[in-house]
Amino acid sequence: MKLEKNIIITDNSIDDMNEFKNGIRETSNIEFKAYAMNANKGRGNKLKNFIRYLKYFYFPFIIFLNRRKVERIIAWQQFYGLIYAFYCKIFNVKKRNYLYINVFIYREKKGFIGKIYYKFMKYIVTSEYIDKMSTTSKNECELYSKIFDVNKEKFVFTPFGVNSIEEEVKDIEEDKDKFILSLGRSNRDFDFLIETLKDTEYKVKIICDEFRTNIKYDNIEIINNVYGKKSWEYIKRCFCMVIPIKNPEISAGQTVLLNSMQLRKPIIITESKGLTDDYIESGKTGIIIKKKREELLKALNSLFENQEFYYEIADNEYELYKEKFSIRVLGKLVGDIIKERWNMKVDIITRHSVPNYGSLLQSYATQKTIEEMGFESEIINYTRYEERYRNLVNSLIKGKKWDKNIITRAIYKIIQTPNYAKMYKKFEKYRKNFLKESNLVYGNLQELKDNVPEADVYCSGSDQIWGKIGTLEYDEAYFLKFIENKQKKCISYSSSFGKEKIDGNLEKNIKELLKNYSDILVREDTAKKILKKQGFENVEQVLDPTLLLNKEQWEKLANKVKLKYNKYVLVYQLHDNKKFDKYAKEFAKRAGLKLLRISPSIYHITRSGKLIYLPDQYKFLSLFKNAEYILTDSFHATVFSIIFNKKFVDILPGKTSTRIVSILNLTGLQKQILEKYDDFSFINKDVNFTECNKVIEKEREKSIELLRNAIVGKDDRTVDLLDKHYKCTGCKTCEQICPVKAIDMMEDEEGFYKPRINKEKCIKCGKCYKNCPQLNCIEKNKEFNQLNVYAIKNKNKTEQKTSSSGGVFSALAHYVLSNDGIVYGASFCENFKLKQTRIDKLDELYRLKGSKYLQSDTSEIFELVKEDLINNKLVLYVGTPCQIGGLKNYLGKDYNNLLLVDLLCHGVPSQRLFNEYINWLEKREKSKVKMYDFRNKEKSIWELGYIPKVSFENGRDKYLYGDTDIYIKSFLRGNTLMEACYSCKYTKMERISDITIGDLWGVGKAYPKLYDENGVSLVLINTINGKEAINEIKDNLCVKEIKINEIIKYTQPLCQPIKRPNDRSHYVINLIKKLKNNKVKNVINIKDIIKQCTPMSIRKKIRKIN
Repeated sequence: MKLEKNIIITDNSIDDMNEFKNGIRETSNIEFKAYAMNANKGRGNKLKNFIRYLKYFYFPFIIFLNRRKVERIIAWQQFYGLIYAFYCKIFNVKKRNYLYINVFIYREKKGFIGKIYYKFMKYIVTSEYIDKMSTTSKNECELYSKIFDVNKEKFVFTPFGVNSIEEEVKDIEEDKDKFILSLGRSNRDFDFLIETLKDTEYKVKIICDEFRTNIKYDNIEIINNVYGKKSWEYIKRCFCMVIPIKNPEISAGQTVLLNSMQLRKPIIITESKGLTDDYIESGKTGIIIKKKREELLKALNSLFENQEFYYEIADNEYELYKEKFSIRVLGKLVGDIIKERWNMKVDIITRHSVPNYGSLLQSYATQKTIEEMGFESEIINYTRYEERYRNLVNSLIKGKKWDKNIITRAIYKIIQTPNYAKMYKKFEKYRKNFLKESNLVYGNLQELKDNVPEADVYCSGSDQIWGKIGTLEYDEAYFLKFIENKQKKCISYSSSFGKEKIDGNLEKNIKELLKNYSDILVREDTAKKILKKQGFENVEQVLDPTLLLNKEQWEKLANKVKLKYNKYVLVYQLHDNKKFDKYAKEFAKRAGLKLLRISPSIYHITRSGKLIYLPDQYKFLSLFKNAEYILTDSFHATVFSIIFNKKFVDILPGKTSTRIVSILNLTGLQKQILEKYDDFSFINKDVNFTECNKVIEKEREKSIELLRNAIVGKDDRTVDLLDKHYKCTGCKTCEQICPVKAIDMMEDEEGFYKPRINKEKCIKCGKCYKNCPQLNCIEKNKEFNQLNVYAIKNKNKTEQKTSSSGGVFSALAHYVLSNDGIVYGASFCENFKLKQTRIDKLDELYRLKGSKYLQSDTSEIFELVKEDLINNKLVLYVGTPCQIGGLKNYLGKDYNNLLLVDLLCHGVPSQRLFNEYINWLEKREKSKVKMYDFRNKEKSIWELGYIPKVSFENGRDKYLYGDTDIYIKSFLRGNTLMEACYSCKYTKMERISDITIGDLWGVGKAYPKLYDENGVSLVLINTINGKEAINEIKDNLCVKEIKINEIIKYTQPLCQPIKRPNDRSHYVINLIKKLKNNKVKNVINIKDIIKQCTPMSIRKKIRKIN
């Protein structure tokens, strides 16, 4: 099975997923491919059910084997996602994918099987491999969180959505013999329904799976095993739907409810937290009753006896379905959820690879915290060559007493090399499935510069990364000196100098090293003082990352290991200190407990206590969690003593004591420092952690908030950070809506407009993000049930011939301007700069007519449109769909005096490319260009191709051919379009304007009688406003209604974006260079020569024959 990057696993047909995928794309700009597994086709007898369950295990296993190819998974059927997560967990693989389970449902089962099922579900649900699980009711988020003892944030409420089934049952009529329908497979109280309605005048049909009862009531019929279209036919035929819920705490019945809504069947439903709280407003969009006989009979009576009330409920339900519960709306909600998780990537560089438990666990905690905020995170796999175990011994020996001569050095290497090799290999294994590291491994700063890891935010991580590293006074890599792109954000979290003062080159260069950091978050108060003294204002003190995770989170890791030791004193000693060693031995003896010692070095076997050699991270944590006392000279051992609330004694290690003293001062636990080696009073002293825990909780919240703000700012959605994760269309909405004018639209190297934020001006209000049409939904047009599609041409032959297609825009513009209105469209200004332009006179209309195949500039235009609308001017705005989307978001509301017209757009090249092209033409002709007409009809008929006409100041007119002219040819092939054009969100039938216009390509084949060599326009009427506008000008037009399915194959912008050519990446830049250096030649092949030499009359006849 070949898998795409983003996949949907479903039991539905692939076609059923189209609207869901479109919804996701609309809000997240992420393309998904659906894979239909069809496990549900096995429903029936026990053998078929067994095969069906096997499929639930088989298909996820195929995806598991191909997991490296997949980035995002949406499990439409929950068991596909759950089983996939089960495989990941049981094989303990590295988490690689984002897994979203759509509609999670848990039904409690009884007996031994029920206990096994619960444990199985909890094993999966609590795993890290599932990112989000949606529920179909708000109540279930809280309920499942308690049942499985998992963070509530793992669940998200998304109202259920279903595909439209109206077309499938349009020919089915309601039964004249009115009957009540109840339908469903789970959590239904059909007994209540039967008991209430038996022997009444009401005719009842109940459709279910295996409901068995020996009923002998003439008015009640039980129907088994009816699914899909057959069940929809029953809904269409019934008078109303009754949904009796068995357990009101559990969500069920959404599919039946929504299908009934869209088929306009009033619903009566018993109280249910899963349905009545989130989907129904009683008396308006359904009737909610208590499960009592008299209430059901009263509700039925109100529907059967009051026809007006019946149809009011039916119509309200239908409108509610369209607004909130279609499958497309569900897709939009899921797209928003996925976008929040994937809209930013934070890469961390820290000392993650040294064989040290503190380094490993602080790296994990930093990454885990950032991921819980909803961001993607990766540890940059940076380990200096001299610190790798093959070279480490050579580095460590320098300056030590063993570094005297060749003999002593050889002895040191023989002793230490196996020790460090074992350490490094073990910790490499521990990291493998514990941290998410970059695939590339870096060994020095230059390698980082040559292959910069791709991220939006770069974070200097925790620990002593800003002090001496190996033989270096400091390492510039930890100061992010490989990030040369100033648009990228640089921050630090809990970074440390490892000492109270800095000197030498570090002190001299510190301002230069940290100048690009937007936020500097340090671990010790001494580091804060150092930087404040250097003049840095953006400095805050925060907790070590290990303290960002709470006790429960660390206990979950610790509980993965069961210890064989009962009561013991634990020693974790990093520094040579014989007095410490003796003290620990005596401490354990006086306490009457075993002495255990953790160490990654085999040579600590000579020290007091039983050596626990190189335990993995889970056992390390478990040993701390279960200890009676902890003796340490380590900062992180102090931290875990505090986290697990264990009695501990700190033996300060001298020069590197700063960080230990800092955390003890913060928590008020300074008395846990050993002052004299004969002090064993700690054995009988209790440690009061009450205030300490309060301080840590408060500081944890503060630190997490500071980290979040460092990553995203006050508003967590700023355009410059998201630049990589969406393709900007250059509509300039953000620039125009910014209240402090902090955004400038700058041309990139290809000449397309991209936003840049002045961070000094930015107030982080978030308006740029919230109104960006690429990052948000465009407000839908008001409901207009029937799409009207027309072939239209202007009756005025002059207007028709001077227009690009049939002259519809000219007619609309004439109407608006004649009514004292304003028209906005694209016009060439000085030096062929294409700008959206405002005109209010008919004699200026020529400026806006005709196609212009490049990106137009909307600077300052949206504000003018708004002013005209407020002044009650009739406004016609014509532009590309993305410009229409930007204008709609800028305006923020509908205006009755605004007529929006979008163009069927192939895509746009840049202004810079067009300028170089014009300059190239001028060099060839040795004369300035004074006029350029992209679609001139003087030398060609409309449908035979693109014939640009160029007029030069020397009086010469030149006609170019689209088949050979470098600009037009590259444009038509899609080589020079803006990157956003290849994933355009507007290439679909659902439009955002009042009217859509374009060329009616293929009219000669689909509707030969409508063909006109001067041009025919394809016009889509998308709103009532648009229909009224066309009605106003129809006397000036030849209008013929056509069927969209007859011409859709000729109209790519209504179906899908143009495919990105394989050679697109450098094409535009290379073409600009060639045009600039006059190295472009229009290449004409034999076919082109024949075509150009063929007289127009013959070409017309050839076209008619074809």
